Amino acid sequence: MCGQFHLTKENAVWIRHRFPFRGRNYTTGNVYPGNRALLLMKDKEIFSCEKEWGFDLYGKRIINARSETASEKKLFKDSLARRRCLVVADAFYEWDAAHQKVTFYRPEERMYLGGAVSGDRFVILTQAPNDSVAPVHDRMPVVLREAQIQDWFEDNYQEIIQSEKPGFEIDRPYHQQALF
Repeated sequence: MCGQFHLTKENAVWIRHRFPFRGRNYTTGNVYPGNRALLLMKDKEIFSCEKEWGFDLYGKRIINARSETASEKKLFKDSLARRRCLVVADAFYEWDAAHQKVTFYRPEERMYLGGAVSGDRFVILTQAPNDSVAPVHDRMPVVLREAQIQDWFEDNYQEIIQSEKPGFEIDRPYHQQALF
């Protein structure tokens, strides 16, 4: 389950120059639930904006939605059908069984995490992991490539969710080993 991601200032600036920006402030560096993040959305054209990460449900923050069932859930159904977004990221993090933070990234390609918006808030869609993520965690965000941006905002977005996901480079923390 995606609970943190990273966005560099350079990538944020590139996105804002490529897609018109409608918003105020967003977080760069490590982005946590509750932060305002840089997103892509579409009305007549694709634009960049910022929204707060996490739907509020009875005082609890819901940060992710299972892509397999989101279209059936009252909380996500309308948002997924009408207000999909792409979360701009350079990497996402998952925690392994030893509670170590593991970084997943694509060095040669920008990463976009599929999501849905309700009002001023968004959630990230998750799915079963690909071969890169499976040894670390049982879920991963829905990750799109640059070439899939336009298709995400069309009616065939489900095909993107079900398509094969790219592999990732992985950075694991170093573990100190005992000498004795």
